[in-house]
Amino acid sequence: MEKFKACEKEMKTKAFSKEGLIQSAKLDPKTQEKLEQELERSKQVLAQRVASLFVQLQDIVHLRLLDKKEAFLVMRGLLNFAPHKAEGPALGYDQYIDYQLCDSAIECHRDYLLLDEYYVKVLTLKEPPPYTSGHLFRGIEALPGSFILVSE
Repeated sequence: MEKFKACEKEMKTKAFSKEGLIQSAKLDPKTQEKLEQELERSKQVLAQRVASLFVQLQDIVHLRLLDKKEAFLVMRGLLNFAPHKAEGPALGYDQYIDYQLCDSAIECHRDYLLLDEYYVKVLTLKEPPPYTSGHLFRGIEALPGSFILVSE
């Protein structure tokens, strides 16, 4: 009966509850060490790619590497159109950043999205252009209105 109660408690524990997070943190030492090594390798690869991109774009655009607080504010501004929400609270802690970023309510409709009180349309290219060149999207940039153009 005790085994059944323990099994039932384990099955009912929610993944992001305090107990669930404690349970998920329990790993055997070999697995923990392997995961830490993989994380460290991934961090090094990411740092190398950022440095490479920085060197490649340095001649074209003035670049500045942001600290985590500034990067959080930039991401928050992209996800929240309302100025009072974009300038909302600062980064509280380093985990679950996705929950801290967006405070806007979204409604999905057939022809548009309603993000708080802003009407939003998304334009996607089904096929990439047959060639690439500088300022390929110059025509789109000339359109009147507020928009965010993202390529790659």
